[in-house]
This record gives sequence, C-alpha cells and structure tokens, in this order.
Amino acid sequence: MAGAEPVSVQTDFGLAQLRTLAKQANRVELHPPYGFYIGGVAYAISVTIGDEAHDVCVGPINIRITMKLVTRHIEVAQELKDDPCKFRRVVAHYQHHAEADAAVFERYVVLVTEALSHTPAASFVANLAAGSVRKQIAQATQSVIEPVLASMDADRASARAVVDTPAEVSGLEKACTKQPRNEL
Repeated sequence: MAGAEPVSVQTDFGLAQLRTLAKQANRVELHPPYGFYIGGVAYAISVTIGDEAHDVCVGPINIRITMKLVTRHIEVAQELKDDPCKFRRVVAHYQHHAEADAAVFERYVVLVTEALSHTPAASFVANLAAGSVRKQIAQATQSVIEPVLASMDADRASARAVVDTPAEVSGLEKACTKQPRNEL
C-alpha cells in the first residue's frame, strides 16, 4: 500500500533566511531561493500470523508494507505574499518539484514491490528463533527493502533538480504584468 500526503504551502521564512538556508545546504540554484519544497518518505511493516499457537506450523503469514510520501511542504518567502502573481508562480514552480518527487517515490514503490515478489517466501521465515516471530519476519522484510531504497534520496534530489529547466526558471523570473480591468 502506498500514498502521498497533500502538499501544504506556508510562508514562515523571509528571503534572507531562505538565502542563508540555501547557502548552508550548499545548494547550487539556477534561480534565487524564493522558497523550497521538502518531503519525506516513511514506511511501516506489519506482520500478522494466523496460527500463533505454533501447534504444527506457523501459518498463514501476512506481511503488509505501507509506504508514504509524508510531510510534504512548499515554503514561499514571506515578502512574496505582497505580490500575488509572483507568489503563484513560485508555488507552481515548487509544485513541479513536488510532482517530480512523487514520480520518483512511485517508481520506488514499484521497485520495492518487485524486490519483495522476487524474494522466496521461505527466506522470510528461514532461521526463525524462539521469541518474537513477527519481529523477525519484519526484520527479514526490511533487509529486502533497505537495499532497494538506498539510492532513493539521491534520485529524489536529482528529479527535483531536473525541474529547473531554462524555460521553468525563465517563467519564474518573468515580470508579472497587471491586467487592465474591464470596466462597464
């Protein structure tokens, strides 16, 4: 099971603070840091066992992995609240970052699913020792998932960077013009 939380938009930082944050993070930006997008990935493993009495054998075992793109947030510089046109452009730009992030996340959900489906079922229950069988099965499952997710953070960062095309940056920097009102 997988999903993504909605993206929130806030204005908690000023332009100077955003520049400082970008500098501290050693970000190479193709445009001034008008804001940022951030999100995290969380996953949980739950194991249910149908016959915990272990009379003859452990069975049936259900392993459920839930992956989620969490705490998704777009930050826009406080000063841009006074310029609705620029504010909308900045939000749209960082929404593209969020969409790129979600696409990578979805790809990794597929990779995790494939890795688990290609892992022999017996490997999840091999060498079970006395004690918490659920915990041991969850650890075996995690040992399949973690190598798959090892490169996800780098891929997420790369995907977000790809969004900053010359056309995207140009649209972000383009001056907003006031539309004349139609008067009756």
